[in-house]
Amino acid sequence: MKSAGIILIIFCFAGQAQPRWIEYEYRQSNYPEYSHFIGFSSRYFEEGEDLNKVSDEVKNLARTDLSESIFVSLTGQSTLGINTTDGMTSTSFEKSSVTKSSLEAVGLKTETHLDKGQKIAYGFSYVRKKSLAAGYYKRLSAIMKDIKSTLEKSLEIENTEIRYKELTGILQDLHEVTGMQDMLIFLGVTNDAVLMSGDWKNYRYIVKEEFEKIRSDENQSLSQLVNFLLDDMTHELGNTSASFSIRPISYKNSGIPTEFSDYFHQILGRSSSTRFKVLESSDARFKLTGSYWPSGDEVQITLNLYEYDNNEPMVLLYGGSFAIDESEVKKLGLIYEISDEGIDFKKHHEILNSSTVNGGMTAMVTTQKGSESLIFREGEILKLYVNISRPAYLRLLNVWSDGTQLSLLDNYYIDESRLNQQVPMPFEFETACPCGTEYIKLIAQSEPFEKLEVTEIDGFDYITTSVSDVLGDTRGFQKVKAPDEGFYYGESGFSVTTIKRN
Repeated sequence: MKSAGIILIIFCFAGQAQPRWIEYEYRQSNYPEYSHFIGFSSRYFEEGEDLNKVSDEVKNLARTDLSESIFVSLTGQSTLGINTTDGMTSTSFEKSSVTKSSLEAVGLKTETHLDKGQKIAYGFSYVRKKSLAAGYYKRLSAIMKDIKSTLEKSLEIENTEIRYKELTGILQDLHEVTGMQDMLIFLGVTNDAVLMSGDWKNYRYIVKEEFEKIRSDENQSLSQLVNFLLDDMTHELGNTSASFSIRPISYKNSGIPTEFSDYFHQILGRSSSTRFKVLESSDARFKLTGSYWPSGDEVQITLNLYEYDNNEPMVLLYGGSFAIDESEVKKLGLIYEISDEGIDFKKHHEILNSSTVNGGMTAMVTTQKGSESLIFREGEILKLYVNISRPAYLRLLNVWSDGTQLSLLDNYYIDESRLNQQVPMPFEFETACPCGTEYIKLIAQSEPFEKLEVTEIDGFDYITTSVSDVLGDTRGFQKVKAPDEGFYYGESGFSVTTIKRN
């Protein structure tokens, strides 16, 4: 019995022994850089923590560390010229090509250890470069076989829309192939036959040639033209997991949308959602925006995907355009033009183009849909929010499409407790026709405003003086007071287009 007890004690002690890979020198000597990629992680854990979750966490961290090291190494080598081999590899390598899941399929191994005495968890991942190369070659062979089969079948499809859809899928697969080829080149494979570079070029040439045949047809629908542009964007971005919101296109880059804008917005949203993740948030970091111009017998449509910073477009990620015959737009029976001489543009420039610079504070007014190219349907609820940087009195104006002017709020005070946040205004209203474009204007300042001349009807304060006089008097007061120490002001506004529910 005593000897059995000794054996059991020795067995337990051995089972808790710390693995050698925890030591940095051991990892470097037994998993050298020339033959392996490795990832390592560690973290302290508290008494009572779920050890299974702790173990999973360090496992995932180690795998992430490994995939990040591959990605950084590969993109660094690509910059030095890996992409020039035979002129066929891509100029950049996608992170998706070295995800944890993709590596698991080609020999990635992970170990974990919990030191309960020191309360430290360790994770270690490693993969042999030869295994990585073999795995990626196997995947490359499989996908190239699928591409060949799909391409042969797609060329026999008579319906151009279906054929185009199939060809688009092939083009996306070919883009994935470039990532695999880049990885193999990075791992030392340079043989064109192994990389299948000849097949890749041939398939790509056939697909592009078929695209040109389909696109050369002049009788393309608006939906088809949208799909063509989105396919170009998909290929250029090289990442169908991109996430962005979509704003309705505006007439002549004015920020004013129309019934046609709403119709186009619905087509664009449906088509985009099959390729990308479309967000509802109006303050998304990436936004697809655009505008359109009737010109001659065509309507030119432009779309741009921007990365935004504080609601300002900073980086253009994609830009594209196409034209459709104006007769096709007219057939829709939707409003798509706004007269340059009409009241809409006069109000637009007068209300939205501030004649003053910011006077020491920021003041923004927005809706639950944001403040860009806004479209509301008749009967929809519109909520207003204000965000200001300093305590101030607010003047909030509403100018309708028929010229009616309302004072929504005057001398409404926001104190320090509500600064730099979206403050809901103490009302909401239901959008109604006459349909068209109307405006919301916010002016904020450190001193109370002079009283407006209004007439109250059915609980609404109708401004009896012109909006030009109201804005002129307010801005004039700001200019006079601006030099005075302690005075500050800010203003902003937006247009919103109401359309019939049907």
